[in-house]
Amino acid sequence: MFSVLALLSSLLGALGQVFLKFGVKNSLIESIKAPPVWAGAVFYGVAFLLWLEALRLNPLSKLYPYLALNFVFVPLFGLLFLRERITALNAVGYFLCIAGMLLATR
Repeated sequence: MFSVLALLSSLLGALGQVFLKFGVKNSLIESIKAPPVWAGAVFYGVAFLLWLEALRLNPLSKLYPYLALNFVFVPLFGLLFLRERITALNAVGYFLCIAGMLLATR
């Protein structure tokens, strides 16, 4: 069963990672004070609430594979927003994550 809530939760969690990366500084104290870190925490908070709602409506065994999408969304957002590299081997791995998620949610 396809869960839009689980998909949105994964997307927002991945965006949270990007904001955390933007906000991280030379020290933990500086990082905690950085606005992007707080934005990342908000994204995580909303992702958490969406995940709770998805859990309320769906079996955990069907939802949990959606978390594998984090392994796809985070590098993709890293490429788009942080100019990080994705190798051909990485791309194959991401494709396999998506294929596994699709198989596991059937």
